[in-house]
Amino acid sequence: MDQFRRLHRYLATQHRLAFGPALLLLGEELPYGDGVWLYFTGTFRLRLDPAALQDIPRAQEVIKAGGMSNSLRLANMVFKQPDPFFLPLLEFEGAAGPHQVTMVLSRQHLLWGSATGRDLAKALSGHPVPFSGFGTLHPDEGELRPFALRTVNRR
Repeated sequence: MDQFRRLHRYLATQHRLAFGPALLLLGEELPYGDGVWLYFTGTFRLRLDPAALQDIPRAQEVIKAGGMSNSLRLANMVFKQPDPFFLPLLEFEGAAGPHQVTMVLSRQHLLWGSATGRDLAKALSGHPVPFSGFGTLHPDEGELRPFALRTVNRR
């Protein structure tokens, strides 16, 4: 949380920060390109080829067992695996305002915690995951490039 606050303060003093939710409420277009960092919130779905999980040891037996505790074990195996051969990059699909975008990130940049573990376990099961973060929007390429990202606990 402190990293988010420090980043927000720095970008705001440089006039390089746009608050996406407020702009959307005002009916304005989201800024895009590398010049302005956008604070965004949204729900994204993991784009995952089921064959990718077949290469992870014991993944199939965990999937067949089902249940949240087993899903958490699978998420732990996938996202904390020391070998970057297993899913080095993750692709999430979602929306940034009116733009359908893909968000590509390294699994090693995800902070692992109890809430994140539950969200990523749900993502492996095909459920959408709420995220918030800072990044740049490139609608012409269909990308949202996150620099700081976290899962959001929406209750």
